[in-house]
Amino acid sequence: MRIAGINGKENVLDICTGTGDIAIGFARKGAKVTGVDFSLPMLERANKKIDKKKLHGKIQLVHADALCLPFRDKNFDVVTIGFGLRNLKDKEKGFAEMTRVLKNHGRAFILEFSPPSASLFERVYSFYLRKILPFIGRAVSGNRQAYTYLSDSVKDFLSPQEVINIMDEFFREVSYLSLTGGVANIYIGIK
Repeated sequence: MRIAGINGKENVLDICTGTGDIAIGFARKGAKVTGVDFSLPMLERANKKIDKKKLHGKIQLVHADALCLPFRDKNFDVVTIGFGLRNLKDKEKGFAEMTRVLKNHGRAFILEFSPPSASLFERVYSFYLRKILPFIGRAVSGNRQAYTYLSDSVKDFLSPQEVINIMDEFFREVSYLSLTGGVANIYIGIK
């Protein structure tokens, strides 16, 4: 949360909130948070975490589609999406919705995996995604398909430059930070 510069007064929207980890992190910093997800089972899991951490007054969960957000224009200071951009059918529409609900000078933070490139580290990472992760996923959850999907969605995702190129259409200032040798990136857009 340090990178987001949260001072506790912000109104934050966490798109594709999933089990609520990012929303919880912002709420602990004092922000007012709305978590949105298309999956009701994910929202139910997020709600249980929020209950357990006694953060109900600080986080509101909303069942909604990231491509058609049910919020007024210029409503949020910060918009986040963690590991959900890959799953949007229309990335441009997703970015259009993010910028629509962001206040002027608002900040968007997108945390996302990157497809492996040709370096030795990335070849090892690619092997892990294709072979090891589905095996572990089947052993732990009994669901190899979900972990095969994860591997395929990362492998087939946009390069960092392609994400930046799309973001440049929607934000006045765009940058990114590479994490873990390029395995994931945080993309930052300022409206």
